[in-house]
Amino acid sequence: MKLICDVDYYGAVVQSTAGRDRKRVFLVLGISDSPHQMRLAVSDGMLHSTLRPKLKNPRHVRVVAKLSDAERKILSNGPDDVTVRVLLRRYDTVLNGARQPEDENCE
Repeated sequence: MKLICDVDYYGAVVQSTAGRDRKRVFLVLGISDSPHQMRLAVSDGMLHSTLRPKLKNPRHVRVVAKLSDAERKILSNGPDDVTVRVLLRRYDTVLNGARQPEDENCE
């Protein structure tokens, strides 16, 4: 699979709106060049690493933010999982709030 860096999507922070990963925040690493269907290669640095990004339909995500020029410069050296997690941490807390651990003593 060959990925293309598209100006519209590359470096965008997106939130999944469908599927098992609904409400998860991802970073768009590229676009697949499949002739039949366009797919975004997204990674969150944990569940979907930068080496094996998830291919998402663009209709199933919403663009939340674009990375700043400084953040894009960090990615230009080749994104790794730690960098992606650090960049997405801010957006994840804003969109989903601080994730509270579930209470083990449910009544």
